[in-house]
Amino acid sequence: MQKLSKAGLSRVAAADFDDLLIGFASAVVSGDVRTHLSGRPADPGTSVARQAREYIEARAFEPIRFTELARSLGVSLRALQIGFRRQFGCSPREFLMTCRLQMARERLLSADGHTRVSTVAYDCGFSDLAVFSQKYRETYGELPSETLKRR
Repeated sequence: MQKLSKAGLSRVAAADFDDLLIGFASAVVSGDVRTHLSGRPADPGTSVARQAREYIEARAFEPIRFTELARSLGVSLRALQIGFRRQFGCSPREFLMTCRLQMARERLLSADGHTRVSTVAYDCGFSDLAVFSQKYRETYGELPSETLKRR
């Protein structure tokens, strides 16, 4: 993660990328072995999915490592992803994106005259302004700069 931060990624983006790589490697190497060894079902159920959602909502500004979140909830990463999707209709990572977009929109709508779109994007965990603008427009039907001008 330190190398990613030194390469210019924000701390949040570097942690997200690092977590994505760890999760992928873990899934490739272990498959779903942990689920079989622990005796837990692949679907973590409503309780675990809700706990994960609450965790993401409370820490959306921070780097979130989904592998660590799954481990802390006592399930495999894959089980967390499956259970979360069954409960909420999206993956934990997609939900995090939605939370970050909502935070960015709230900040843009309540911004002062000196606020910059790039600052809001970086503060909300986005490291690529083009991706942020694209996702924002897909979600809200306007560019972040248009929201900022409307405030």
